[in-house]
Amino acid sequence: MLNGRRVTVFGLGKTGLACARFLSNQGARVLVTDRRSPSEHAPNLPLLAQWGCQWELGEHGERALSGAELLLLSPGVSLDNDIVKEGIGRGIPLMGEIELAYRFCPAPIVAVTGTNGKGTTTRLIAAILREKGLPVHVAGNIGTPLVEGLHLIGPDSLVVLEVSSFQLETISSFRPRVAVLLNISEDHLDRHPDFETYRKMKERLFEYQEPSDCAVLNADDPAVAPVFSKVRCPCLPFSQKKSLEEGAFFEGETWATSLRGEKVTYGARARASLSGRHNWENILAATLASVVLGARPDDVQRALENFNLEHHRIEYVATIRGVTFYDDSKGTNPSATQAALESFSSPVILIAGGKNKKLDFTHLGSVIASRAKCLLLLGESADELEHAARKGGMRAIERVADFREAVKRAGEMASPADVVLFSPACASFDMFRNAEERGEVFQAEVRRLASEIQIS
Repeated sequence: MLNGRRVTVFGLGKTGLACARFLSNQGARVLVTDRRSPSEHAPNLPLLAQWGCQWELGEHGERALSGAELLLLSPGVSLDNDIVKEGIGRGIPLMGEIELAYRFCPAPIVAVTGTNGKGTTTRLIAAILREKGLPVHVAGNIGTPLVEGLHLIGPDSLVVLEVSSFQLETISSFRPRVAVLLNISEDHLDRHPDFETYRKMKERLFEYQEPSDCAVLNADDPAVAPVFSKVRCPCLPFSQKKSLEEGAFFEGETWATSLRGEKVTYGARARASLSGRHNWENILAATLASVVLGARPDDVQRALENFNLEHHRIEYVATIRGVTFYDDSKGTNPSATQAALESFSSPVILIAGGKNKKLDFTHLGSVIASRAKCLLLLGESADELEHAARKGGMRAIERVADFREAVKRAGEMASPADVVLFSPACASFDMFRNAEERGEVFQAEVRRLASEIQIS
């Protein structure tokens, strides 16, 4: 399939590097192109040379297309890139890492997408299936490219894959055995021209499924509703609002699945290690997807009792003089920050701001006004967030220059039993490389505050 073919890999981040290695191992002649300079990629250049790859750094130029028989796009490279569009115009085939890995993957795939919760749900499905004793491989947008671990996956394995809208742009045959769509709300409008385009990109997860496959869909989300009539395989809904003849739903303080006329009730919500409306959406979806693949009630319950949220997802950091600090750095859109705010019954001091992805903060402004005691703003989007919050009725708003000032000021304002929540509703790229780095800086400042108070 690839031996001897000239392949251009666009992007030299984690995904691009993994693709370059895999393609080289398959005998392809690989050129890697990236707009960043050679000095920024210095650690990777010896690896590329070792694998026999060529590179073009500092630009995506004509060399990227010269003689190319396949274009391989990293998720961060848009189809609107001028050189990519030129390549498409010349008829050069194009795919992304998910499509490439799928074609070589020997195991069935469970794929999870949605605006929020997909990482948690991916990890939860994997945890449940591991309780069942299955060899599970987790990959995708969650951090590890699928192509990087293909050598570890056998036909008896099961792959649980987090998939983003960027990755779905470049599929052409990708077919998950079980496809999960959690929710759709505004996000990434700096990449997609409008919400409807973004919504339809999420729908692509089901595009190549067959009647023997399964779709797990949110019955409560109006933006998901059109998908039910479009998929070619059985649809299994989940709902927090109503009982269902087929699917997953709540019954008082327990939750249940009903499949092919067989109803199974699971343990009390209080026994699960996750809380919050958004996490119960994740639990219902994960339970349903896992049961389809043979998980038993005990597998589900054990996984839930032992499950921990990933870093920077409403992550507990510290308690200082009765005030609890939480890091939700991966809350990069308004609906994620709303869900984080709604997770707490105590008064909340919210720290927010970053780089807006062309999203509308109007509704979030009203939520902040009703849920937050005070709003501390930083980053590029501070003006937009302040305007939305004041329009929603929020009055206690302050600007801070950085996390040191934000954490210090929050500590001064908070009373015992209050919550200090960092949930930015924005991307990190105005001040940091990624959301993880941003979250680590926030946590470091919280620890600094704790040590200063202890010393004093």
